[in-house]
Amino acid sequence: MTLDDWTLSSKARRWLYTSFFAIDANFWLKRWIVSKDTVDPSLSSGWSYFVDETAYWLYLNNHGMETQEKSSCASHNAVNMAESKPSKGLAATGLGTIDCACHNMKLPNGVGDLQKGERMVTLPEDYHLDHTSKDICFFVPKFHLPVHITKCQTSLSFNWSHWVGRTDGEAPEHGWSNINPVASSTKEMGPGSRWDTLDDHLGDWNWKKVVNLGASLLCKMKEAMREKAGFQVAFEELNTAITEQHHTTWEAEVEQWEANPTDMSIPNPFEVKSVAITQAGAHLRLAELEGWELESSADVSLHPEVSAAVLIGLGLDLEDDQRWVARFANGLGNHVTDTQRGKLQCQRNVLHHKIESWRTAQAHDTLQELRQCLHIRSSLLTYKKVWVRGQGANMRAQNDLERVLGQQAACTARYHAAWDALNTLAQQLGKVGWQGGLQSLHPDDIQPLIDPDIMPGQGRRKLTWIWTMTGVDSNGDSTDDEGVRVEWCKAQARAMRWAEEVELLHEEMRHVLKFFEWQVNWWVEQGHQHTEMDIECLEGIHAYATKQASIHRVFIDHFQILWSPFLSSDRALSNIDSDDDADLPDLSVPPLPKM
Repeated sequence: MTLDDWTLSSKARRWLYTSFFAIDANFWLKRWIVSKDTVDPSLSSGWSYFVDETAYWLYLNNHGMETQEKSSCASHNAVNMAESKPSKGLAATGLGTIDCACHNMKLPNGVGDLQKGERMVTLPEDYHLDHTSKDICFFVPKFHLPVHITKCQTSLSFNWSHWVGRTDGEAPEHGWSNINPVASSTKEMGPGSRWDTLDDHLGDWNWKKVVNLGASLLCKMKEAMREKAGFQVAFEELNTAITEQHHTTWEAEVEQWEANPTDMSIPNPFEVKSVAITQAGAHLRLAELEGWELESSADVSLHPEVSAAVLIGLGLDLEDDQRWVARFANGLGNHVTDTQRGKLQCQRNVLHHKIESWRTAQAHDTLQELRQCLHIRSSLLTYKKVWVRGQGANMRAQNDLERVLGQQAACTARYHAAWDALNTLAQQLGKVGWQGGLQSLHPDDIQPLIDPDIMPGQGRRKLTWIWTMTGVDSNGDSTDDEGVRVEWCKAQARAMRWAEEVELLHEEMRHVLKFFEWQVNWWVEQGHQHTEMDIECLEGIHAYATKQASIHRVFIDHFQILWSPFLSSDRALSNIDSDDDADLPDLSVPPLPKM
């Protein structure tokens, strides 16, 4: 397949040819009112990354006074206060750019001066999007997302939307750190000198990206292959823990939402549908947990399928069994027959098995209570952050949080006691593989299902093992089930994003090689196009074009060596050692051909 027949691809693969654009502004790269165009003109106006100044100023004269739409998100001052940005003495308040978000490269004619803050209406007209002829999806870059409102975090996230791979949308930010050091020099320059200087630096940035494509795509592919396998396993662990009914329902909700991204009537599966628990609700939940402990005398654990009366009766029976075995052993005397020893050992084995069943029920029960404590604490933190104001209200909320933490610590101690008892019994009975999903509980395992402090890195988050136990979605509490639903959708999305990243990177490798092949032929043609010049100029043009064509042939040869394991028809993960770089040459900067 050539790069021109993307329209013949199936819908499931057409996204691989999507263009990813990122828009941002930089207020470091301002310019004082120094000189003017007639005195200091640009030597390459409109030929490179900056827009053509004549057409740009004509556009600004026609649209520069238009009022920009205010953001409805939380205190987005960069946009809402753009009109009030100080501009006295400045010819340009900064730089606006539109980048390729996939390759972190500057686009031709994609850079323009800002006149008033982050006013996107003043950016180049050539990059205004045509909504009538293209399918357009909008996202918030990953690092910027946590400061946005919840609606943005669920509906405009790269992590939860399909057909984007692991794109982060932060391409402009990566480039600013490289070019900001020149700001102190360019702000004192005239218009032409500044444009040409920044064009040179932006071109250098792009060239370094091109030279490093071999190494960067290789590293990304190796990471994506490894993470794809890891997140698929993590999702399967959670998927096997939920009921088949929930699996079918939740999967249908995700597919419907993905198929209709612009239909606001379709509920977003990544949003919690139920109302978050209030402080009064937290009080009720805590009282229920404490009542449960009082009912079971604080040291008896209830299994979902065993009533309190039955479990207490079993405890009394265990005490009777222990006394009976002790009496039988004491009554054997000094001369014990093999038959008596065998009977005693059988009784002890039966008692051990009964105690093991009791402790297993206690461990599962305690985990269930621990999960409820984590859910209450997470909900209380969210409620406190959004609604609680004032010293008195904050103190009451803090007291409730301390109660939850106390309950959580008690659950942790009970689980450790049950785990240690089960471990000891397993050694005595010589049992292997007795855990049945139970594991040693470490502090890092005690994490909430839904983290109230949403931070960057959501695309790499994995649930701890306490949330992947069988039946975690069917404990009878609708609020807990709702949290499991959201996290199941997110776990599936994480696995899908890494799988998409592998597909996207493989296609990118193929695209890069195809592009270099085209560029080799293009440079060869350039060397023979000009015939009207004198012989010295023609020889210079031909030599330069030949050199450029040769450089790109070197790129093709070296990148094919690096990427050969991934460009073959079967790119199985088992054939790739993700951590072995010893056999790969350092080709991040290919040597130039000798002329």
